[in-house]
Amino acid sequence: MTSPLTEISERKKLFIEYAAVLLSGCIFIMLASSWTSPLFPYAYGYDASWYVIAGRLILDGRVPYVDFFDLKGPAFFFYEALGQLLIRGRGGVYLLQCISVSLTALFLHKTARLFVGRKASGLAFVLFYFVYVSPLWGGNTVEELFMPFNAAAVYFALRAVTQKERDVRAPAFVFGVGAAAFMLSKATVAMTLFAALILVLVVFIRERRYRDILLSIGFFLFGMAALWLPVLFYFAFRHALKEFFYAVFVFAFKRSTDYYEAFSFDWEKQLFICPVSLLCAVILRPKYIFTGEEKEEERLKALRMLLFIFAPVSYALLHLGTPYTYYFISLMPLFFLTLVYIFSFYEELLKHRTFSSARHLRAVLISTALVTVVLCFYFVPTRDKLRENIGIIRDKVDIEEVEGYHESLSLVPEWERPDIFNLETGMIFYDVTDTLPANRYPVNCPYFMHLDGRIAAYILDVLTNEKPKWIMSEEIGDFDYDEVRDIVLENYEMINYNGYEELWRRIDDFRSREEAENAGYEEIDEYEEVYEDE
Repeated sequence: MTSPLTEISERKKLFIEYAAVLLSGCIFIMLASSWTSPLFPYAYGYDASWYVIAGRLILDGRVPYVDFFDLKGPAFFFYEALGQLLIRGRGGVYLLQCISVSLTALFLHKTARLFVGRKASGLAFVLFYFVYVSPLWGGNTVEELFMPFNAAAVYFALRAVTQKERDVRAPAFVFGVGAAAFMLSKATVAMTLFAALILVLVVFIRERRYRDILLSIGFFLFGMAALWLPVLFYFAFRHALKEFFYAVFVFAFKRSTDYYEAFSFDWEKQLFICPVSLLCAVILRPKYIFTGEEKEEERLKALRMLLFIFAPVSYALLHLGTPYTYYFISLMPLFFLTLVYIFSFYEELLKHRTFSSARHLRAVLISTALVTVVLCFYFVPTRDKLRENIGIIRDKVDIEEVEGYHESLSLVPEWERPDIFNLETGMIFYDVTDTLPANRYPVNCPYFMHLDGRIAAYILDVLTNEKPKWIMSEEIGDFDYDEVRDIVLENYEMINYNGYEELWRRIDDFRSREEAENAGYEEIDEYEEVYEDE
């Protein structure tokens, strides 16, 4: 019988253990996420800045897909808005990242402890974070912020199939919320959750746990409804259901099947995690190694089955569309589980000092060699990313870019700044200057114009009829839509180029001093300085 003092001691150990895991996630984000961490005050990234701006737009009362357009689902944008509500600017994003990565680490650690000890779990995290540095890119993506749902799905799935006395209702509800979050953000990120669902369904059917299947389905749907219904009410109340469904499901599908690149060796090196995981599951067989420990053998069989499902699902889904660096964040749980699977065999070797045959020892060593190849593939990009981060801190390499954006904004009168029309730029300008874009299509503008003729017609109509006075863009000479480029070159003059973005002003649209006074602009001297050449 366990004494009360022993129980208190174990609780303290568990508290320290979980606190260390949570803290590791916060430290990792602080050191690796160069676009959001307070260690990198001058480093910004296009995608990260855009998602920050999307959160600000929602808090400003703008409706996604009506007042601003993108392919990502609303759940992600609402999450970004929550971050901006808590702490405006990059601080809100950093807080969300700390929460997300720490929860991910906690669920992965709890999963690891189903199979291995604390030391093995700690080693798995060291290798996990090492590989994770590269695809994290600069931080603040769907793959990163919603990974806790995937990590939780793995933990609950393995616990449900290995500990049959567990109640399936709470895990099924979490599965449902996670599935809805991915459907309402970016469906391909759900590969981990999808694999976990297949595992649970296969095991429950094989073991004839029909009651658990029915309960799971009911609470899964309940979890999905808990997220779907508020989103539907939000867009219905704003008369934007049509725009929402078109952008998130129709247009996003069009995007995923367009500009497809058939093969990239760099992608395949990062995807090598998938065949390695599958091979480890093939050659490492629990029944040959665990001697007389039926419970441990059954647990490893469940993890092995998950690897069999997870690896090909991930490999197939990541070949749909054109994956970018941060897409491979979705492989990180698979890599962690593969490490845990291998380490469980090493623990067995250290425990019993023997295997049933040399062939089984060779299988462990081959699996270790395969994982080492994965680490070698990730070594160079991880090293380069760490060097880049050190250089950003040491040399303040992006400070000129930040100063350049403020310089461009200073050339626009204050009352006209909300009307700066954005063409082909990242959102760094708006993130740095704490302003909002006037354009309904603030990102990927020429790309979206090619995908949908109605978007092209809208942009041309604004430029031709509404004639915005100010335009912010990357180099217009390279704009991938001839009609837009010609309109700008014929009707606008470049006021400033800071090395990153061009600021253009319409030639035939000059305001008088009286108009400035009527607009309530008090700094007339600054106004005259801006227009001193008129």
